Amino acid sequence: MIDILGRIIILKIYSHQLTKDFKVKDQGRQPKPNYFITSANQWADNAATQAKFIISHPPPHFDQIFYPPFSPRWCYTFEGCIINKGATKLLYTQLDDELSWRLQNREKHGLLCRLLAFNGLNADFIGNESMNLNIAKTTAPSWTRIIYRHPSMAGLIWKRWYNKLTPEQQENTPAVLPHGWQKTPNIADNVIKQCPCCQDLRHGDLEHLHLYCKAAILQNARVHCRGKIEIALQDLYAFVTRLEFGNLSVQPPRRSTLQEKLECAAKEIEKQERLVLHQTRLLTEARLPAENLQNYNSFPLAHRLGLIHSIPEYNFSMAKATIIDAIFLGLFPKGLIQVLQTYAQRFKNSRTADEQTFTNLMNKLITAVIYRPITMQKAIQNMLARERQDLELECSQRLNSTSTQPSSENTIMIIPPRGNLIVRQPTHAISTTSQICKTCYATRCRLLPAKGNHTRNMYCAPRKNMCSGCISESIRQKKAAQLERDI
Repeated sequence: MIDILGRIIILKIYSHQLTKDFKVKDQGRQPKPNYFITSANQWADNAATQAKFIISHPPPHFDQIFYPPFSPRWCYTFEGCIINKGATKLLYTQLDDELSWRLQNREKHGLLCRLLAFNGLNADFIGNESMNLNIAKTTAPSWTRIIYRHPSMAGLIWKRWYNKLTPEQQENTPAVLPHGWQKTPNIADNVIKQCPCCQDLRHGDLEHLHLYCKAAILQNARVHCRGKIEIALQDLYAFVTRLEFGNLSVQPPRRSTLQEKLECAAKEIEKQERLVLHQTRLLTEARLPAENLQNYNSFPLAHRLGLIHSIPEYNFSMAKATIIDAIFLGLFPKGLIQVLQTYAQRFKNSRTADEQTFTNLMNKLITAVIYRPITMQKAIQNMLARERQDLELECSQRLNSTSTQPSSENTIMIIPPRGNLIVRQPTHAISTTSQICKTCYATRCRLLPAKGNHTRNMYCAPRKNMCSGCISESIRQKKAAQLERDI
């Protein structure tokens, strides 16, 4: 409940849900309405307690002025201390913290926030408004994402699937996509969101395309990227082994101390406790290393370090992923970076050529890990563009050859190839005419190509004059201006 009395804003919290140390009183319960409001209420309580203590026990001098909340004149307080300027910047910081807390409760988009403490790469490696950042935030284009960004794609996918049915099956199936298909699992999971390159029922989301998709272009890109990582590790281990044991031609080659430390660090990283999302609660959990991390025929060195994914698709969960599982997003474990940097300290007092060679080999390994998701994403976007072009081409050819037939008001819809679920609901005819894609020339799409972050402008959203990124940026700017005016 919010009461506005002139220039004084009073926020009422119905119960004290935090202790004076800002810990939840009732373990296992989430603060309501959110952690930001309940912590502000606790700051007010602590400020009032401090003011009472000052009045009852006056010290000789004060370093800061502590004031009870809701003063007769306008003021902004934080941690019980009055702030006379910089309130907007402080409010933005608090909103960013609140957004970070909320983002951690999202299964996929919150993975980067949950694993940020285990990531060894700084912001310069990931970049700003780059493809690598979009992959790390799991917002890069995928089959399921382009369906939601371009709603006309769902109707085209349904049309192509409908034309593959037998005439007997088409009689019991609507020719156009039913309204509210997102709430029908048999349609959403088995038809619309299904990966176009896999025969089994798998969603075409980002992790499936990067790790498990059976498309030839993605399999070739996957092998190429894994080979780059394996070659980088072989060169690094060979250089270190030659320094430690000399030019030995004994087979099999001896294991260097760097290799042993890296493999031990990889196993310890896998067993570290990290934040996992269990339903709607954030918990701390540790995982035992997988048994199949010890043997891998094609890329044994990268597999022992966990740089190659080894979990089956039916067991993989983004809500419980470790930093080892998230390497396919371009993240590099902090523990492995620390081992490499510690080993590099040996060359500081030695020859500069060895130090430079080791630094180059270390950067080669990190670059191979970072560029792996970028290479895969390029192949994914090429595959998605070809699939979308094929869908639009099939739709245009169908419209030119045959005329659309009206569907009945109530149709019994049966999906024989995917399941036996029968759904009865009215269907509504929709236009399947492909829309002309307009190029966006808003502020964001003009700035990013100028800075070199994008090669071309994005396409406008349906029935809009801006793309989705420019729309979000415009809304953010309007909200910021409104907050400044309100403050």
